[in-house]
Amino acid sequence: MLMISSATKIRGAVDLNLSYSGLLLETYILSRSPDILTQNLNTLKELLARLGSPAGKKRQGQELIWEGKHFSIVRPFLQDFKTRQASIRPDYITGYINNQLENGDLSDWTVVIINNSQDRNPYELSYEFGTLPIGKTFRDQEAFKKDGSVFTDPLNYVIRNSRIVSPPHEYLDMDETDERFVQAKDTTIQKSKAAKPPSNPSGKYIREYRGRTHVLLLIYVLDPAGFGGDKDLPAIGYALSLPKIENDKTYPYKVNRQFLAQFAYPDEAEENPDEQADT
Repeated sequence: MLMISSATKIRGAVDLNLSYSGLLLETYILSRSPDILTQNLNTLKELLARLGSPAGKKRQGQELIWEGKHFSIVRPFLQDFKTRQASIRPDYITGYINNQLENGDLSDWTVVIINNSQDRNPYELSYEFGTLPIGKTFRDQEAFKKDGSVFTDPLNYVIRNSRIVSPPHEYLDMDETDERFVQAKDTTIQKSKAAKPPSNPSGKYIREYRGRTHVLLLIYVLDPAGFGGDKDLPAIGYALSLPKIENDKTYPYKVNRQFLAQFAYPDEAEENPDEQADT
């Protein structure tokens, strides 16, 4: 749930103090508009040009991993990314991050572009310095029911269950020998109520132990088959895994009361830490 530390109603508006501490922000409502799909694709290409060469790490079969990046490299991607999802507001997200940077937090970024090795027809992503084949990730669209009819959103690609991330992807910035990974795994096991204790850490505890300076940005090239789109124009989605920061510097803003319910980020779905990455 989006963390709002305080709210005061003033003449139809609500003054809020916003915190993203320990949250996983996922884009799950993406426009079907070819113009916006193209714009988000270009935003990714521009980020790729700024990132330089990958770190040379391989985790969970993923090699498009960049480590130790400053927020200045990532900021334009978050600012320019287009979505109609009310809970993904670039100005609020970047404003909150800027507040933390003032205290030396959220300064060390890992970026991972998920490459699905099972995709037999990877997308050829052409950018300033060459072409990068990226295996697309399939995410099915949500089907809605009303008056006995089943339909999909005609304007938006709404990802089923509001989830773009595979749970193991949340620790693509850690090796299994990393002390943070070990702590998160131990805590997951201790807190689990399952009959069979999990063998992998949950995202909640990964974010708790990640460390207040570290952020993980996951980017997905989404298969158009998931939303019935043009086969040559994938959707781009992302997830931002933010560490838990005690006494973080909240971001003040004002929002219309009617809009407040739409803005609230959904409660985190029940997670199976042992779910296998589907890419």
